[in-house]
Formats: sequence, C-alpha cells, structure tokens
Amino acid sequence: MEEKTVSKLMGIWFLIIGILTLLSGIGMVLMSTSLGSMLSVFSAVPGMEMVSAVMGVMSIFSILIVVLGLLAIIIAIGLFTVK
Repeated sequence: MEEKTVSKLMGIWFLIIGILTLLSGIGMVLMSTSLGSMLSVFSAVPGMEMVSAVMGVMSIFSILIVVLGLLAIIIAIGLFTVK
C-alpha cells in the first residue's frame, strides 16, 4: 500500500479511538462530579473523607482521559494532512 493510504487508515483509527476516549472521559467527568455532589450530602458521616478523596483522584484521571482523547484526534488530523 502507498504511504498516503496507510496514513489515512491510521488517521481513521486514531480519530475513532480519540472520539471514543473523549466521550468516555467526558462521561467519567460527569459521573464523578455528580457522585461528588451526592456524596457531599453525606460528608457528616464518618469515613466519607476517603470516598471523597477517591472521587477527587477519579476526576483527575477522567480529565487526563479527555486530554488523551483530544491528543488522539490531533494526531488523526495530522495523519490526514500527510501529503
């Protein structure tokens, strides 16, 4: 196969992976923020500090996943523009 065709196919794969990663990361951000707001009601219960710390770490990871999805989409655009 030609290099153009290979780079276009790789670009399509990176685009699909990037979009899926972005959507899952956005879903994780929404889930962790909604869980965090629900858990703030139970903050008076002893032992809930650990759960809120886990939620904070999870939201950091989900933001990282969103960034990785954006990076994959940028790589896909770069592969599409290869001459």
